[in-house]
Amino acid sequence: MSTEDKPLEYDRSKRIWVTELDSCPRKRYYRIREEDELPPHFDSVKGKVTHKIIEQILKGEDINPDYSDMPEAEPEIALVVNENIDNLNRWLEKTDIDLSQCEIEKKMVMPIRDDYVLVGTIDCLTPTHIIDFKSGVKKNTKAYRLQLAAYNKMMSLVDGNERQMLDVFLGGADPEECFPFESTRTPYDEAARELERLIDQRIEITERIKQGYSVPVQPGFLCVYCDYRHKCRGI
Repeated sequence: MSTEDKPLEYDRSKRIWVTELDSCPRKRYYRIREEDELPPHFDSVKGKVTHKIIEQILKGEDINPDYSDMPEAEPEIALVVNENIDNLNRWLEKTDIDLSQCEIEKKMVMPIRDDYVLVGTIDCLTPTHIIDFKSGVKKNTKAYRLQLAAYNKMMSLVDGNERQMLDVFLGGADPEECFPFESTRTPYDEAARELERLIDQRIEITERIKQGYSVPVQPGFLCVYCDYRHKCRGI
């Protein structure tokens, strides 16, 4: 069945994921139209396994890594994952953040308008901090700032508490923290404005898709990781 022949799932289209706010519009096009996705790639499996183990450690559960998405690469993935978890344990030993009341993998759904909702999952939430764990090396990117700004907006509607926001990077020689909004070059207000702009853009793009129009592609080096790279030529 071609893309044009497939019926649209409108309820699915109303969900805007925090992690995809700044991603390629064409990816959303294929997802809404329920096109077949490629199997998970190495980096996505590595990130998924790492985050699940982090969740198990912080909840005090037995560690049970699941490599079923790519069993043929288990030794290679496990090597990287184990380095990430070693860094997590080092970070837990030295952090001053009180994690005694933390909530792990906190799922959030925030109504926007016209039945649209913003959906996200906070890796680690405390009364004072919003923490996002990253399996790569330290970097202060727009996408990472948008995620933290979105989580902060969601939580401000829940309890109104002011929280510090940080990424914890586990992919280097040592764990590294990044408080991106402490830099004068990347203020929180700027990220909050961009968040609102991208939410509006995502709604506009979705409405165009539902009316039967295609949408532009946003080419870049992340295309090699796209679940729909077998369908899109980057134009």
